[in-house]
Amino acid sequence: MYDGAMPGYNHHSHCVCGWCQNRRASSGVRERRQARPKVSFDSVTIPNARCQVCHERVFFYWNDTGSRVFFDELGPPWPKHSCTTTQPPPVTNGAPVAPPRVEVAHWRGAGWVPATYQRSKREDHWNVLYLSLLETGELLRVLTDTYRPPRGESLIYLQPWDPQYCTTLEFLDAYMSPQRIRGWKYDKWFMKSLAKALNPAHRPRPGERSKH
Repeated sequence: MYDGAMPGYNHHSHCVCGWCQNRRASSGVRERRQARPKVSFDSVTIPNARCQVCHERVFFYWNDTGSRVFFDELGPPWPKHSCTTTQPPPVTNGAPVAPPRVEVAHWRGAGWVPATYQRSKREDHWNVLYLSLLETGELLRVLTDTYRPPRGESLIYLQPWDPQYCTTLEFLDAYMSPQRIRGWKYDKWFMKSLAKALNPAHRPRPGERSKH
């Protein structure tokens, strides 16, 4: 966290707007690395900060690479708080206008389920993600065919499984940009593959070449 005085009028010491970021860089002031708080269900549903410009409650989120962002909602579509972007906040009669607040977060209405990414490992040509659902604590293993996992113990959202036990996952990368990948439920995929391998109809006959 920045230890100096307020970087600008009506800005707090860890403000992430473009002006404050550039001022810290040009002044040569170093920031002390701060441990990221543990992700919980409360942390994605209850705002943990207040905007110093419009005084609205917002979500302050950062990752282990040092990227920091204020969000109006912490989840897809990841709406960044307008007062902390490089663009000036909207004003009416000289006073900042707070962004509209919604009763139900967009991610909840769209069916996204929050989880934490624990770790990943390679299995053949697959990448296995180990996740923990925030609401229930249920542990999941999700197969993906792309190697783009989050960093550290990060927040990740997934859609409910479709009839083929496939899902869509979304998370923020090191630059706080949303990344979306496809995934398959590990145990269901494994049992389906095992059943196919044990099915005589899928085995080549003696002297017959496999088509694969």
